[in-house]
Amino acid sequence: MFIMVQQHEIGRLWRAMNRPDLAEDLRFRTNRDRVKNNQELREIIETWLQSFPDRDRALAELDAQRVPRAPVLKLEESMTMPHLRGCKTVRRIKHEVLGEFDIPGMPVKFSGWPDHTDVIASRLGGDTAAVLSEVLGLSATEIDELHRDKVLLTAIGDRETVAAS
Repeated sequence: MFIMVQQHEIGRLWRAMNRPDLAEDLRFRTNRDRVKNNQELREIIETWLQSFPDRDRALAELDAQRVPRAPVLKLEESMTMPHLRGCKTVRRIKHEVLGEFDIPGMPVKFSGWPDHTDVIASRLGGDTAAVLSEVLGLSATEIDELHRDKVLLTAIGDRETVAAS
């Protein structure tokens, strides 16, 4: 989880942790002190967090004291969050072979940027020749040799083949 408290909020964290003694601890009185003694503070907070049976109970305890916090989500968790779907940070796309599925979208939004842009991924190897010739200056013959030597991957029909290593 991510916990971020400012000087005026640190008392909330001490209350949530049931550690009023930390308010008087010279190592943690100011933000500068906490930064200087970050490792010790981190160990104290992590030990406290480990006393909970799960992340949600720790989050609830912090929430009860209005401590600014957020869970660090696994990809699978973030893909199901209604908020992330609502702000289009998770997008549903349609793929010609795989069908419809969700992908992470752009997490940062800009004014004037379209709400939805079509994202079309090339098939496996679909752009390889163009990239190798335009960026690396390889000739068509050199690219064909890489395919023949099974260095490059190529999509064949609806099945993708992988070169043996």
